[in-house]
Amino acid sequence: METTTGYFPLQLAVISCGENFHPVGYWTIISKEPLRFLISIGNGNHTLGLIRKIGEVGLHFFGWEHREWIVRAGYISGRDIKKAERFNLQLLPADKMETTRLVPGYENAYECKVLTELKGISADHAQFVLDVLLVHENTPAEKRTPILFFSQKSFTTIGKEQWSFRK
Repeated sequence: METTTGYFPLQLAVISCGENFHPVGYWTIISKEPLRFLISIGNGNHTLGLIRKIGEVGLHFFGWEHREWIVRAGYISGRDIKKAERFNLQLLPADKMETTRLVPGYENAYECKVLTELKGISADHAQFVLDVLLVHENTPAEKRTPILFFSQKSFTTIGKEQWSFRK
């Protein structure tokens, strides 16, 4: 049986580290008490080096109406451009993180500190366990409109609306 990575029924998140940010589909809650997330970042990604250096991450969830700029941000490297300027965003100061800023417009966001990096799990991604320091909730769960990573460059939300990214 052939394996494929063409289908991801996952909610798209946006991570920030320092003043850089990008979308990420590989994340999960691994503990409720204490609240902890596991995220997976592709090797070679600019944010990976920042996470290892800074040791903190903002984890954000945005509504469906933000899908286009969020997906586009994943195709632009923070090595080459300041994404906040590119997308006309005024990054927000965090309450508990020292260096990392929050990306405005989120439905909910988590300020996190890296607890540990898990080694040897994947050849193409690095995994980090994040301790949640503070939760920000702008939209109650029942009113959220998540961006779901559907397949390749296709996205959907709860209901029937779908959208495909084009460069």
